Amino acid sequence: MTRRTDLWEELFRQPFGNDKWGRAALQTMLDEVGSPPASPELIAQHERDAAKREELFLAYMDKLCGPVLKAEKEDFLGHGDDAGGKGDFQGCGEFNPVLILSKADQRKFELDKDKAARDNANAPNRRVMVLIFRKGSRVSPAKWPCPRVTEGVAGCTKRFFVNGAKRRTDRLADEPRQFEHTKDTFACRFYHRLVEKSPCEVTVKTFEIRLYSPIGRAIPRAPCEITVGGRKAFTDRADARGVVTLRDIDVPAACSVRWGFPPEDGQEPELLYNLDVFLKADEPLNSDPAEEARRKLNNLGYNRRDPADNTRSFQRDYGPLSSPPLDITGALDDLTMKALREVYEQSADDIKNTTVG
Repeated sequence: MTRRTDLWEELFRQPFGNDKWGRAALQTMLDEVGSPPASPELIAQHERDAAKREELFLAYMDKLCGPVLKAEKEDFLGHGDDAGGKGDFQGCGEFNPVLILSKADQRKFELDKDKAARDNANAPNRRVMVLIFRKGSRVSPAKWPCPRVTEGVAGCTKRFFVNGAKRRTDRLADEPRQFEHTKDTFACRFYHRLVEKSPCEVTVKTFEIRLYSPIGRAIPRAPCEITVGGRKAFTDRADARGVVTLRDIDVPAACSVRWGFPPEDGQEPELLYNLDVFLKADEPLNSDPAEEARRKLNNLGYNRRDPADNTRSFQRDYGPLSSPPLDITGALDDLTMKALREVYEQSADDIKNTTVG
């Protein structure tokens, strides 16, 4: 917001905690402001050249904030009086989660070798908050209780609730705890008072959609246009795995996606494919398997009018890959339902070659 490239350069040169920048961060920025994927040579140039990094940092900041959203240090609560940003910006780390996963989900994620599902489930906790105070508000950094971002956490723990550790770690058996419902997931009393009545501290609904070619291979950096509910359509680009992440979604919501392959330099993308997607395909899980199957088959591209045709096509594609093999009957038997759930859950790089069973 302030376009402080010197702070980003400091993070790049001197990683702080787990905030370790490097080639991956440079590629993310270059892909966003240029034509992805950025070449290894271009990434290496920026890795060596601080002047190029400064240009890239500015371009990426402008991309994130737009040309209008630019703040001066005097616009912040501490008015920039403290060189370390005390009273202006801070990092609360993992002390104030909005979501505590259930014991069942936590056990499942601990057993998974691939942590992508765990990371996606925890996405609401990885948030950036901008608190807007009454115009003209100002605090003295000396009186602000929170430590600077470069300091330790002793100043944080002084202001924990007596049961602060329990509040941010206690898990229910089969369902998550969410701050918007229980108001008891933040460890810090000071932060809790600041945001308790804020409409922002809710569990943001996040969904991932993976974009494939007709032969079932994920399309890295796929350009796309997405319409969710009554919102205006917006353009986006998938990540290196072909995944587009949708955030702050009210469900149930209709979602339409158009996508294609990354264009050549200087060319407009051609959006060749389209699909209406069910964002909550697992509902009503266990109560109506036929409806669950209809939604998941649709999201996998089996969307003819006749449900039996869709089931038959799925059985034909995945029957030889299943153990035991699926009978091509068009009937939604237990083995077919099990295979469908596995294929859908894996969302493999080459989905038409998913081995199940």
